[in-house]
Amino acid sequence: MNNNVIRIEDWSIGTNDPNPYLSPEQMVLRLDGKVYGHPRFPDGDRVVTTRIVSSEEDGTVITRSGSRYVLGEVAPDYEAIYPNAKERTLEALKKLRERS
Repeated sequence: MNNNVIRIEDWSIGTNDPNPYLSPEQMVLRLDGKVYGHPRFPDGDRVVTTRIVSSEEDGTVITRSGSRYVLGEVAPDYEAIYPNAKERTLEALKKLRERS
């Protein structure tokens, strides 16, 4: 597992599943944003992560690859569509963690 924590800025949550009829529980959610401190990408590169699998109590997001991401600023367009996106995402991840 990768123990480095990566910061992701200008981020949004998305899915690349073409099936519009999946329930939220079945969706494969990923982070899309600019990374800083990533061991494989230069600072500021835009990436789409592997599937989000869990989070830690401090809000660090963990992906299927084992990468750990700290959420920075939300992408302005995403925030406009989903106000309070960061808080909502952290709350949803907390509920996911509690179900595990």
